[in-house]
Amino acid sequence: MIDQALKRQIAQHEIRCHKAPGRFLRHTAWMAEFGQIFLVAMLLLAAAGLLWSLYGLVFVRFQVWRILLLVGFAALLWTLVANLWPPTETAQGLPLTPEEAPRLFEMIRVLRKRIQAPEFDQVLVDDSLGVSIVQTPSLGILGRYRNTLVLGLPVLMGLSTPQVAAQVAHEFGHLATGRRERKAWIYRTRRSWWRLAQSRAQSRFAPAFTDIGARIFFRYYFPRFNARAMVVARQQEVDADLLAHRVMGTVPSARGLVALEVMRRFLDEEFWPGIWAQARTEALPSAKPLRAQYVLLRESLRGPAAPRWLREALARVPSPSESHASLKARLDLAEAPHELPEPPEHCAADELLGTTTLDTLITELDLHWRERVHEDWLHRHREHVQTVLLVDELAVADAEHPLALPEHLLWARATWQVKGAAAAVPVLREALARHKVSTEAGCLLAQALAETCQPVQPVSRQPDAPADLIEAIELLIDVAQVDGETRPYVYSPDVDPRWRLEAGRQLEKLLEQRQLYEALKHARHRLRELERTGAKALDLLHEFGGDQVLAPSRLSPRLLRPAVALLQSQPSVGRAWMFRKTHSQCSGWVLHLLVIERSKVLGQPDPHTWWRWLRQRIDLPLQFMVVDLANPFWTALARSDLAAQFRSSDEACFYRAREG
Repeated sequence: MIDQALKRQIAQHEIRCHKAPGRFLRHTAWMAEFGQIFLVAMLLLAAAGLLWSLYGLVFVRFQVWRILLLVGFAALLWTLVANLWPPTETAQGLPLTPEEAPRLFEMIRVLRKRIQAPEFDQVLVDDSLGVSIVQTPSLGILGRYRNTLVLGLPVLMGLSTPQVAAQVAHEFGHLATGRRERKAWIYRTRRSWWRLAQSRAQSRFAPAFTDIGARIFFRYYFPRFNARAMVVARQQEVDADLLAHRVMGTVPSARGLVALEVMRRFLDEEFWPGIWAQARTEALPSAKPLRAQYVLLRESLRGPAAPRWLREALARVPSPSESHASLKARLDLAEAPHELPEPPEHCAADELLGTTTLDTLITELDLHWRERVHEDWLHRHREHVQTVLLVDELAVADAEHPLALPEHLLWARATWQVKGAAAAVPVLREALARHKVSTEAGCLLAQALAETCQPVQPVSRQPDAPADLIEAIELLIDVAQVDGETRPYVYSPDVDPRWRLEAGRQLEKLLEQRQLYEALKHARHRLRELERTGAKALDLLHEFGGDQVLAPSRLSPRLLRPAVALLQSQPSVGRAWMFRKTHSQCSGWVLHLLVIERSKVLGQPDPHTWWRWLRQRIDLPLQFMVVDLANPFWTALARSDLAAQFRSSDEACFYRAREG
């Protein structure tokens, strides 16, 4: 979540930029140049400090404080030099040569000449729905970039040649000379400093007194420059759109934008879920997604859901961290109608690549996709088999003795996953009948009812909503407490405020789809309240200074079964605990901590990033974070008592690796 102070700064700078764009750009460029000078000065200071400390140790007197200074200056110098020559950002894809696609390269040459963009070192084709330019610095922040154009084959198969040319022209616009070149340099400078901030955060062995300059830079200077650079990045996107309009015309540009937005929704909501559903019955992937997209992408523009996807895309407002304007703003800039384009009779892939090259690319990208997803596919297949068994197991257990709420909701989720939302509705109704105040059961039931009514039509097209949809909206209103009177919080294990927030978000989505704007206004007001409360609670729960209110989570073994299975597959895990963290000012919000202690095996994963890998692969219906006790944050002396508290709890420990 982007910081509120940064949001305010961006809004203020956008006003200044609108009033005097030239002056704003000059001031931002001066800030970037000053920052470069500051970093070079820090680099020289670190080098001088290192030499001075080394000289003192060798020729003056051997003292402990000189060793500390030597280590500190060496750490600072290493961090700065590493950022000047950061790890290479490698573009992924299949290389394409002029001999294989002469028409495509001729189009690129003409566009580059018109826009005065630099030459490209390589052209790659991948399986993404996008066009991008990857700039790899050979001299770090000092410049000299290697340019790689990456074309998504789905873009070539879904759009016409003029529409593809407009997308490529937009990307070329980021590299054009003149004022646009200065904006691109500001953006690259911001990205380099961001990498420096990340690498500095991972460097834990520099004494604080040697790092004072970097702390001042990143605490006071970089946030201010970052806000200005975000505004420049948005301005750069507008300039790139205008350049594409001038070179290719507004019609291909606008139609390409709309088509890509619809195709993206088609892939996310229909195509890929259908592909991955095959993992239920197939242990190994046999799908050929690129070959299927050759026909289906263009047909998605005629699909029954396409008008709804366009309406929702036009209503979407970009987040403050996005540089692109909204689809509506980009269409208005082109003075283009807000309507679906007709599918192209001949796609750009046919015209620019030719039959032989296109068939080769489709075959190779499909093969690479199957190799890339092989592990995840097998995992999903095994997971589905286990879920089918779990549904039967929980049904039998409930018949023998009513399940507790967490296991009853686990039963509902498993039923939903295996048999669909309609099959989960009666299970959720029973859970809500037994636990009438359960916010989680109410929210899940509303989501299941709403899914059975998809696609949701606006009031103008369907005045009388289905009964299930009306019930879903009423449930969400009750769970989110959108009734003008917020009841005071009283602790109950069935009342989880996290589900009030989720209900508010689902309610906003349904009211938008129904176009009930008066009700939507009240729902959004309540949602903002819930978001502020939730953000404050999570900030407090993620603070680990001082005394912590921890207790064993006492989760059902069935709930923890997927986590245990993953931990068993990781030799690096020695023990694991699950704690429930609360705070007196959080009004019932809870954060569960999955604490991992490493085993003694060799070849351990990176302590900086392994926790993130685990978090992405462990599926629990909880608000939780992974704590890797080998991470530098947890090995710090300031948190040694808390780490000891984790390790001493036998009651919270739910996994121990087998010895030997």
